[in-house]
Amino acid sequence: MSENPCTLVHIIYLKKSPDNICIDLCKRKRVQKDSLDVNNPNFGSWDLDVTTQKINGIYQDISDEDSLKNIKKLLSSMTSTYSNYGKETYDSDILKADKSQCDQLMQTIVEKLK
Repeated sequence: MSENPCTLVHIIYLKKSPDNICIDLCKRKRVQKDSLDVNNPNFGSWDLDVTTQKINGIYQDISDEDSLKNIKKLLSSMTSTYSNYGKETYDSDILKADKSQCDQLMQTIVEKLK
């Protein structure tokens, strides 16, 4: 009998505050609008029901306030699953500012890749 694949992996949960997720998604979209073909009918599809909505077949931005509500709703349904399966949890907001946390994460990744 083969081993359960879930026991062979080391899942790291990178959590992030809903506010910062929203800020980063909206920032990414602004940058993409400058570099991608916004006339492509699929532009914005990757953020459907988070930061965009489809109206009359066209993906349109929704307000940052509504985007944040959507993010909080999605996280509320998934956070317990992420926490349950994650062998380790790191706060990505802290990782940006704390070199020791970043080093610890990198060390874990390197060890688990061996």
